[in-house]
Amino acid sequence: MSERDEGEFVFGRNALLVYLEKMLQEPDEGGKLSENGIENQTPEIVKVFLADSLDADTRLSKIESAAKRLRIPVTVCDRRKIDQMLGRDARHQGVAGQLSAVKQLELRDFLGRYKNGDLSDNPCVVLLDGIEDPHNLGAIVRVAEASGAKAVLVPQRRSAQVSGTVSKVSAGALAYIPIVRVHNLVNAVEDLKKAGFWVVGLDVKGGTDLFDSDLVRPLAICVGAEGKGLSRLVSEHCDFNVKIPMPGKTESLNASVACGVVLFEVVRQKTRGVIANR
Repeated sequence: MSERDEGEFVFGRNALLVYLEKMLQEPDEGGKLSENGIENQTPEIVKVFLADSLDADTRLSKIESAAKRLRIPVTVCDRRKIDQMLGRDARHQGVAGQLSAVKQLELRDFLGRYKNGDLSDNPCVVLLDGIEDPHNLGAIVRVAEASGAKAVLVPQRRSAQVSGTVSKVSAGALAYIPIVRVHNLVNAVEDLKKAGFWVVGLDVKGGTDLFDSDLVRPLAICVGAEGKGLSRLVSEHCDFNVKIPMPGKTESLNASVACGVVLFEVVRQKTRGVIANR
């Protein structure tokens, strides 16, 4: 799959610079949550591509500076890669910015809704670690929204970004669940803990049996890539890890499937608690 399949782009030095400067001027607009958790899903640039061996000029310097201030990853690549993304007829001048399918929130803005410490409804969020396949990301967004999760937290680096493909695979769920940008996974884990969330890692190799774990609490579920699993640092910073019992010969599940199993076990336990209290 080419990058072109991943969504829309802003290209050309003037156009890209104007878009980035607008993002700098309005960093908080659309970043606050409305009552239903979504507000102003205006696309924003999530990655900048620069062709190597470009002739420097003022606009290029400003693009690089703006991307740095906005903490947008910059990829320097062969000019032919940008041609492939945009088509050879596009007058991109060696620069392009990939647009997210939706406006993403900063973690501090999302956690602002819990600033008074009210976690009585035991909210659940999903934190991703190394999910690089956009189809997996879209499927996780879909199952997270279906289970009632409050947000999906997506790392800005070494992760699939919220693209047109993700939007399509999510089957509309992307319109109903906040996507939260994460700059550093370990810091995000610690921020979630400070806000009152228990952070649980999904680990196929170790941890408590999922169905023996008490999941009726404010939860942040960390999901790693299929095969690789969670990174060591993220796993070590979790409050506890759980594993899905698999009596068959298959050693691992697709990340979105595993995420769905955990999320709906959370739903089952919460529902069981409601029924028990009737």
